[in-house]
Formats: sequence, structure tokens, C-alpha cells
Amino acid sequence: MSKDRDKVKSWRKYQKKRMRRGTPVLCVYCGTVLDPLTLTAEHVVPKSLGGNKLGRGNLVPACQPCNSKRGNGPQPSG
Repeated sequence: MSKDRDKVKSWRKYQKKRMRRGTPVLCVYCGTVLDPLTLTAEHVVPKSLGGNKLGRGNLVPACQPCNSKRGNGPQPSG
């Protein structure tokens, strides 16, 4: 497994651990409470736009529909 995939896997494991402890993990875009099956790792600055693949702060939780809808576009402004 590549180093990048290991980092994302580690991030997902951390988020799932938070869920098991009862800490809600929310989609950063729509606020949906995520579960282990709907959790995706969203890159704030897409890799295709030069974003750090795995830097802290560049991976945030997002639901699959929001992650897919955004694609490679820039982060929506609040």
C-alpha cells in the first residue's frame, strides 16, 4: 500500500475511533452526521490543484454526495 493511502487510512481510523467514543463527525459542507459507511476523506485543496495530499488540515470529513458534487473545484466559500 502506498504511503498516501496509509495516511488516509490512518485518518479514517482516527475519525471512526472518534465516532465509537460518541463524538459526532459531521460533513464539513452540509452538516450531516456521518457514520463509518458514509465517511469520506475530502481534500480541502484538491491534489489536482496542488494541495498537500495528506497535510494536517487538508483532510476533512465529508459525506459521499458532497464530496462527489465538489469534484476538483475549489472549496466553497462559507
